[in-house]
Amino acid sequence: MGGRITTAVVTAIADAAAIAGCGSPGPASYLASGSWGVMLVQWTPGQHGAVSGTLTADVPHGRPPSMTVSPERLPFSGRSATGR
Repeated sequence: MGGRITTAVVTAIADAAAIAGCGSPGPASYLASGSWGVMLVQWTPGQHGAVSGTLTADVPHGRPPSMTVSPERLPFSGRSATGR
């Protein structure tokens, strides 16, 4: 992923991690968009603050009419900072 999408990924994961600590059980998601593209973070909380999920981003390249979109998919796992 390029520089502008990297910044968006870090921001989205930080936001998603903060939301994950809010406590509702079951799958959760976070959708973000900007000039860099569209990103969907989906995760499922596990036991003792564990989380796992997938970050999917559609990144545009070029300008119309020859614009293309590159889908990026990144699985992740980790632990909530709050431990919930």
